[in-house]
Amino acid sequence: MKDYIKYLLPYKKSFQTINLSRREVVALEKLVINHLKVRDMSELRDKFEGQAFLDNFLYKSIPIIGIQKYLKNTFIDFENISVDKFLSEITISDQIVNVVMFGSNLPLIDIDNNHPCIFIHSTENSTLQLCGYASSQVIKDNLLNVKKYGFGSKETIKGNFYGFNHLLVFNSLCELESLIKA
Repeated sequence: MKDYIKYLLPYKKSFQTINLSRREVVALEKLVINHLKVRDMSELRDKFEGQAFLDNFLYKSIPIIGIQKYLKNTFIDFENISVDKFLSEITISDQIVNVVMFGSNLPLIDIDNNHPCIFIHSTENSTLQLCGYASSQVIKDNLLNVKKYGFGSKETIKGNFYGFNHLLVFNSLCELESLIKA
């Protein structure tokens, strides 16, 4: 929490707010219900794995919906996706950009990540705050608490991103494309 207050809070007023409607979130929930072949949210919640799968999918897909709404562009057609293989990334100008959503802790980034990122802060699914864009080099230069996560073949080395003062703000798809090309 100390890192959150020190590195994120001073910049929070400059973040753009994106409000998602309940309808947009329900559409994502329906994708999971159909994928898991359950009748409704009640049946899904009866299965622990179903609820965990839903939470994971929402955590990856909600920031994408927010970016699409903010930029008024469709990067991912949610009608034709593989729900179980979904990644929180978009492609802009032939470049993959990770969309990282985080809550009350600093975002955790894999140090082997070679893609730029768009950071989104959210403490609830319907209200997102667009923090900004960072190149892969800015991300690598601004990680702290780097340590190993997982075990065996699933082991990765990750660190907390703290460079919110280095994030670049964009207001349109054209601005974002020029940041990516720079």
